[in-house]
Amino acid sequence: AFTYQIMTSYPIASLSEAQLLKFADFYTDSCLHPMVLEDESIFREEAWRYRMASEDDPLTLEGTVYSEMLGAMTLERMADYNAIRDALPETEVVWRINFGKKYTARTNETRILASWGDVVNRDNDQLKYLTKIKYLDLGHNEAITDLSFVRYMPDLEVLIIAMNPLGDLTPLADCENLEYLELFYSNTDDLSPLAGLKNLKHLNVGHCPYLRDISPIYDLELERFYLGNYASCPVPAEQVDHYRELHPDCEVDNTSLESSEGAWRRGAYLQGEELEWYKQQPYYRDSRRNYAPRYALLRDQMGYDGLRYSFYWYDKNYKQMQSNGYPYPNQ
Repeated sequence: AFTYQIMTSYPIASLSEAQLLKFADFYTDSCLHPMVLEDESIFREEAWRYRMASEDDPLTLEGTVYSEMLGAMTLERMADYNAIRDALPETEVVWRINFGKKYTARTNETRILASWGDVVNRDNDQLKYLTKIKYLDLGHNEAITDLSFVRYMPDLEVLIIAMNPLGDLTPLADCENLEYLELFYSNTDDLSPLAGLKNLKHLNVGHCPYLRDISPIYDLELERFYLGNYASCPVPAEQVDHYRELHPDCEVDNTSLESSEGAWRRGAYLQGEELEWYKQQPYYRDSRRNYAPRYALLRDQMGYDGLRYSFYWYDKNYKQMQSNGYPYPNQ
């Protein structure tokens, strides 16, 4: 279906004439004899409606159809705003984007923490307007396969896109300032788009089962390079050894079972009684006591310690937005 500001269209097509006629009959019947006239619960879910969560909350507009139409209008507005920004290069033009079901950001943000969420490929139409972003964590969303939005992020320094089924890294070739990249648990099989990223120093491609060749990045002078063990990332040992010979100062790991733990995050391994005591502490997984220096810096850059997620309810202007009739989180 295609939703516009004032209508929704349902194009149908088939190589079978009989099937095409069945589709046409189904949709025509839906239009002329809609179930919404018989089942009030459908109306209550689908139709535009006013809602107050409590007597202290503002009156808001909701409904599936309303959300879809608002989304169509939002994309048109984004294009208009971007045209204004292009026309006024010496003026900072800022607006708000919404992505996933619970994230919001201004277009001049430099940090976005939106991991463990529901960000998907269709959010690219929103994310591409974050042209000032430096630190971006979209890990653990488990649905992102398209990185085209990073082409619009020239200042990007940190990208965490791990645990998403992406394969094509081509858009990353435009991220010349990228310094830190986590790709573990992805479907990538070609690192050649990273070959020209001279500022890249920390790369984690552990548990990438289709990655079998690291020769395209032999010239990259990494400081840390994590691949995981051979069973999870089948890069030939000869290639790993050759990279070590080329870059003896690089910390190369092709034995770790877990890509996001071990020395990638911890500066050293604790042993014996000290380790057992440490495990009993409430801050065991979050203490800075044993963090690797680059990971400690990452926590500051991403706001991990304060759990500074880009949720819409953390935005100080959220209630003001609602009182003005903005029905977020509906897109």
